Amino acid sequence: MVTALLILLAAAVLGRDWVLERLRLLAESGQLPKVDARHAIAAALLVAAAVSWSWRSQPADEPTPAPEAGPLVLAGKFVGPSAAADAVALAGLCDEMAACIEYDAGKPEPRLTTGVAMDDMRTAARDGRMQGSSIGDRHPLVRDAVQAYMDAAVGTAGGPLTPEQKSKWVAALRTVARAAEAAVR
Repeated sequence: MVTALLILLAAAVLGRDWVLERLRLLAESGQLPKVDARHAIAAALLVAAAVSWSWRSQPADEPTPAPEAGPLVLAGKFVGPSAAADAVALAGLCDEMAACIEYDAGKPEPRLTTGVAMDDMRTAARDGRMQGSSIGDRHPLVRDAVQAYMDAAVGTAGGPLTPEQKSKWVAALRTVARAAEAAVR
């Protein structure tokens, strides 16, 4: 659209008769025609039209590859009217649980020392934050993906936890949080 407008403007500025007359004079005299402001404006409009056309006609760049998806992808798994709010709630809940585990691990007498304690903390935090409603019930694909990821990342053992295992819990919960945030974008 812009290119066509620029070309039409240049043609209007130059005028058909003027172009023909100048070409005849140039052919007869062998000299370059005199250039005034009107000619310079018309030439600039033609150059702008050519540049605009060349930018538009160049092939599009190759699409950039999608960033690495990571170990957990929740995009497309949150569905329904509460999808965005539930994804944000899950992200916040998982971030807070990770912070709680880090805080507890730094105490002289930590309370979260077993896999069962971690699961109890997770259940209590979810129940308190969601006030009895269940994101997993509304979004079964999310529930299944998170469960599979958590089982693979931290295991299912309920026994005593080493500091390394607690670090795995923190990392896994933060991964779930980032995946839930990415699902909203």
